[in-house]
Amino acid sequence: MNTRKFIVFLFLFVVHFLLLIKLNFFAKYVSGNEEFLDFDSYYKLSSDIRIGKNPYRVDYMKTLGPPLVFVYYLPFSFLNLNTARVLNSWINISPGYILCYFLAGAFNKKYKNEVFLFLGTLLFSSFPTRLSLGLGQPILLITLLIGAALTERNKSRSGIFLSVASSIKTFLIFSYLSLLTKRKRILYVTLFCTLFLILLSFLFVKPEYYLFYLKEEFLKLLTNGVIGLDYYNQSFKSTFHRLFLENIYQIVYYPVLFITSIYIVLSASLEFGIIVSLLLSPISWQHYYVILFPVYVLYFKNIIKSGKVPLFILFILSILLWWIEFPFLHKAEVSILNGLLASHYFFAGFLLTLIIFIIRRYNHKGGIFEGRN
Repeated sequence: MNTRKFIVFLFLFVVHFLLLIKLNFFAKYVSGNEEFLDFDSYYKLSSDIRIGKNPYRVDYMKTLGPPLVFVYYLPFSFLNLNTARVLNSWINISPGYILCYFLAGAFNKKYKNEVFLFLGTLLFSSFPTRLSLGLGQPILLITLLIGAALTERNKSRSGIFLSVASSIKTFLIFSYLSLLTKRKRILYVTLFCTLFLILLSFLFVKPEYYLFYLKEEFLKLLTNGVIGLDYYNQSFKSTFHRLFLENIYQIVYYPVLFITSIYIVLSASLEFGIIVSLLLSPISWQHYYVILFPVYVLYFKNIIKSGKVPLFILFILSILLWWIEFPFLHKAEVSILNGLLASHYFFAGFLLTLIIFIIRRYNHKGGIFEGRN
C-alpha cells in the first residue's frame, strides 16, 4: 500500500469510526437493551400467532402485510426478547457491511478497501438506514438480497435471493414482472421459493388468515385516507395527497401502474421493477428506501462512462434526497412547500428511475441485469 493510498484509507477509517461513535452504534443497536418499536411488536405478535391469535385483530399494532411477512419474525419468538433483539441487530447490521464490501469489489478492485469504507459511511449515515436500525427492521438484509439478486450470475440463486427478500417485504413481488420475458428460469425458481415460504408459514400461521387479509385488509391499503403531511409514507399516493392532488390520484395511479408494468415486462429490468414496486406501493415507509442503495452504486459506473454531465447532476441530486432527512417536517403544517420537501425520498426514487430509463434508452451499458437469460 503506497503512502497516499494509506492516508486515504486511514482518513476514511477514522471518519467511519467517528460515525459509529456519533450514532452510539453498538450500545444502541447491539446491546439488546434498547427498544425496537417494530421488531418488539412483531416479536409479541409472533408469540400470539403461535397460540392461535389472529394477527390482524390485536390491539397493540396494525399489521399491513400479508401473513407471509411473519416467517422472518417467528423464529425469534422462541428466544427471550433481549437475545432476539441482539440476534436481529447482527442479522441486519452484518449484511450492510457485507453488501458494501461486495459492491466495493464490483466498483473498483484496486481501491476496494477505501471504497468499502466510503460506502459503509454513506450507507450507515443515511437516515433511512438509521431509521431501519432504530425500528429493528431487517431492511439491510433485504438490501443485501436485492444486491445479490441483481448481480448473481447463477439463475437459481438469483431467484432464491429475490423470493426471500419479497417474503419479508411483499411489495417487491411486483418486480417479478421483469422476469416474464427474458428471465423465465429465474421466474420459475422465484415463484417456487415464494410458494415454499408460504407453505412454510402454515406451520404457525393458519391458512385462513391469508383469505382474511385479502378480504378485510388488502383493499383498505388502497382506499385509506392520508392524514397531514404523512412524512413517513413516501408512496405515490401520499405524495399526491401532500401536494393537494388527491382528487386526481385515482385517475393518474392506475394508468401509471399499467404503463410502468408494460415497460417492466418489455425491458426485463429488475432494478427498474424494484424501484417502481417501491414507489407505487400503497405504503412505502422511509426506511424501505434503503433498498435503492445497491442500484445507486451499480449504476454509478454507467453514469461516469456515459460522460453526460446532466445525468451526473441528476444522480447527485437523487442520492442527496435519498440520504437526508428534514426533522422539522414531522410536526409541520400542510402546505405546497412542505409537501414538496416531505416527498424527497419519493423524488429520489423517481429520479433514479429516470436515470435508469435514460441509460437504457441511449444504451450506456444497458443496465446491470443485461445479458442474463
